[in-house]
Formats: sequence, C-alpha cells, structure tokens
Amino acid sequence: MDPDFYTIKAKLISLYVVLNFFAILVVSLRFYAIYLIGRKIRLHDYLCIISLIGSLAHAVDTSIGTVSGGVGLHQWQLSPAQITIAYKTFFAAQPFWTISVTSFRLSILLLYREIFSVSQYFDWAVRISVTVVCASFVGMIVIIFTACYPTTFDWHERVVNGYCGEQPILLMVAAASSAAFDIIIVALPLPLVWRLQLRTHKRLAITITFGLGLAISAINFIRLIKSIECDLADFTFCTFDGNLLTGAEMTVGTIVACVPTLGPLLRRPTKLSPEGSKKRLVKTQAGQRSFEALFNPIHPTDSLGVEMANLSYHSIQSDDRSHMHNSPINYSE
Repeated sequence: MDPDFYTIKAKLISLYVVLNFFAILVVSLRFYAIYLIGRKIRLHDYLCIISLIGSLAHAVDTSIGTVSGGVGLHQWQLSPAQITIAYKTFFAAQPFWTISVTSFRLSILLLYREIFSVSQYFDWAVRISVTVVCASFVGMIVIIFTACYPTTFDWHERVVNGYCGEQPILLMVAAASSAAFDIIIVALPLPLVWRLQLRTHKRLAITITFGLGLAISAINFIRLIKSIECDLADFTFCTFDGNLLTGAEMTVGTIVACVPTLGPLLRRPTKLSPEGSKKRLVKTQAGQRSFEALFNPIHPTDSLGVEMANLSYHSIQSDDRSHMHNSPINYSE
C-alpha cells in the first residue's frame, strides 16, 4: 500500500471529526438556547438534527470508502474488490448528502418565514423557495437511483446490458444548482433586513449572520471546479477531494442554519415591556401588533430578535399611527 495512503486516510478522518464535532456542538447549543427561553421545539429545529444525521452518515460511509475502498488512490493501484467498495460507498453517500443539504436549507427558509412573516411578499418568496428545494430533493433522489440501469451497474460494471447516463454532467449540474440555491437563500431576507429601523452597524451584523451561508456557496463552487476536472477513468483518485468538500458543505450548512438561533446564549433576555410582563404579546391599539407578534412565533430573545423587538416596542408605545405607516416596514394589520 502506498505510504501516502495513510496520510490520505488521516486527512479525511481528522477533517470529518473536527467538522462534525463543531456541527454537533452548535446543534446542541441551539437546543440549549431553546431551553433558556422556554420555547417549543419547531420543525426547523428538527430539520437541523436531520441535517446533522445525514452529515454523520456521509462521514461514516465515505470513511469506509477511503479505508477499505482506497478512495484517494489511483484506480490502477486498487484491487477489483476495493474498486467495488469505493463505488458502492460513493453511491450510498449521495442520498445522505441530498438529505442533509435539503434539511438545512429548509431549516433556514422556515426560520426566515417565522422571523419575517410581516411581509406577505416575502412569505410567498419563501414558500416558492421551499417548493423548489423540495422538488430538487425529489429530482436528486430520482437521478441517484436511475442514473445507472440496473442500479447495481453503478458499482458492478460486469452486469450484462447495463448502462449509465452522463455522470460527469450530473455531478456538475448538482454542484452548480447547489451553489445557486445557497446564494438565493442568503440573498432572500436582505432587502427586508435593510428596511428595518435599525442602526447601520446592527443591520450589518444581521446581514453578516445571514451571509454566513455564502461559505456554503464558496464550497460548492470549489466542488464544481473539482467536478469539471475529475477524470472518471481514475474515479477513486479524483473523488477524494469531492468527499472532503461535500462533508464540509453539510457540516458548515448545519452550523449556518443554527447560528441565527443562538442569540439567547450571547445576552440576557430582554423584556418586551418595562413592567416585565410575562405575556408573549404586547397589547396595542386595535389593528396593531407588537414586533414579536409580527415575527411570531420567534421569541424576542431568540435568534436575531432582541434589538428588533425592542425597536418595535418603543415604536408602538409612541402611539403614533402615522409613524407606523411611514416606517419602511408597515406594522399595521
């Protein structure tokens, strides 16, 4: 066995351990933040768990492919049994990747919908995005299981009358569409963020929080380049970097989906009213709601929200309907 292969194995496994450790840590902190503010666990929280499970399953699967299947070595250096293992684990890794990236994207979009429910247009934009992400998930699953016929031909080329579609094209399309989705998801809330009545540095902080998703897009663009450069005749060698990048995409995506919910860990809960009322909603004039109600059901100390909730409360307490109508976001019913 090539001595460099031990370095290859150590590189992949150590990277997976580090990335998944941080993903597990951040998901755990998300649920601790939920505990601190006493809110219910919601669908977008569960989706982060599913994303993490997909990432862990992908890490185990591709580690087996590297250790037992020789992924990272040239194909001519491997036995037929190793090549079969390498192809089998690559095939098995694809559903795990699809489940993980779909889950963290849906988690981010559903969180957006709760935070920015004040805007009907934004709500529809999120609904459309969710539909596209779900349709993409179904399409990817269908492609994974139908790219080769019969399916076993994907890893066993001695199957009689078997054939595969244009796999290099499919890999490039998957990487390119994934990068495009991530950019759209990052950009989606920014117009609303910059219409909020907040100081510039606070809007920048919120923008950066959402903009962390661009790291996922950067990973996907690198993966796209690697897919273009990949020579399928030496598949076990060129797919190694792809495994590293997809592992990074899933863990970073899970972390990015959790970051906006960690606000309660960074500051003491801020009350919506000076009296410290325990009620979730601040009563206002008929036809008006507090910022928390508009952003229902996100708790004011959950994720972005402390500064936003305070801003709205003071605006409402001014009892100035004209101010409410003239603000960039209309807070009236």
